[in-house]
Amino acid sequence: MSPKLVDKPRRKQEIIQAALECFAERGFEAVSMSDIAKYVGVSKGTLYLYVDSKQELILAAARFWVELVKQRLPETMDQHLDPETRLRGLLEQSTKGFLEDPRIVRLFLGIVQTALSPHSAFDNQDVIGQVSGPIRDAISQILSEGIHHGYLSKCYENQVDALARNIVAFVDGLGLHYLAASGHLDFQSQLELYLQGLFHQLRHGVHPTPKDT
Repeated sequence: MSPKLVDKPRRKQEIIQAALECFAERGFEAVSMSDIAKYVGVSKGTLYLYVDSKQELILAAARFWVELVKQRLPETMDQHLDPETRLRGLLEQSTKGFLEDPRIVRLFLGIVQTALSPHSAFDNQDVIGQVSGPIRDAISQILSEGIHHGYLSKCYENQVDALARNIVAFVDGLGLHYLAASGHLDFQSQLELYLQGLFHQLRHGVHPTPKDT
């Protein structure tokens, strides 16, 4: 009888997906390789045929999550619509899962905690940048097209990527404050306050210059 052929790339993908689910449910620190092997239905030894370490699996799971983020991002809508409408729609959809699903929050916090660890599984790789990359790219596109169509000042043409990073960093930080505040912070009103100020600046070309020290 011929031995059963195993689709190794597909099997590895299944292991990574299972690991992602385990990490999202319980956090990186609480999940062992034995836990993941049991979840997948293989021996721990078999698991090590596909990954060399838990650190490698954490990184693979983080990258897999990035791909899921890309797939779930909404369309940035008609490029001829004003960028405020497009950006508000994008942020509303992209933050919905983060605010409503505790597992996503736990996973995000786990990635941040792991990245900050002195012995990080991510080494020098910009995993936080990879995770925020899809939403950051979508924001950059909206801003670039807003400038191109005259909605926003052309003085920001060379700062689109920096602005996108600023927006992502603000929304991430606001989301964490919202979760830590246990209902004492209104996420949407705070986001709206930020966006009103941001777009006033972007429309009118209020371009601050560094002060001399």
